[in-house]
Amino acid sequence: MDGILTIGIIVCIAVLPVMFSAKFSKAKNTGFWICFFAVIVASILGDFSSSFVSNELLAGVVSIAATGVVFSQMLGAKYIQSVVIAVLAYGIRLVTVNILVGAGIETQLMHV
Repeated sequence: MDGILTIGIIVCIAVLPVMFSAKFSKAKNTGFWICFFAVIVASILGDFSSSFVSNELLAGVVSIAATGVVFSQMLGAKYIQSVVIAVLAYGIRLVTVNILVGAGIETQLMHV
């Protein structure tokens, strides 16, 4: 049961910021499942791009660019809008994880 809860929390931390950012940016497709699949594809492309680029900063830029392409195609937004969605989602995710770590939630998740 704890494993299912952990997976649910991880999925929410990954998908909900994209949903909120897409709605804020007025993208056409902002449903949970389309955002879920967009996050999966963007994660695969980001990992793929970072394996070919040795410089971490450049790999991050390439990853954001690839995420923008994925989000523009899957969420029905313009490219610049999609890059904004990616950056906003990253910021929301960063703040959320820091709050969870500060609250001591991460230690409970690590023991599962």
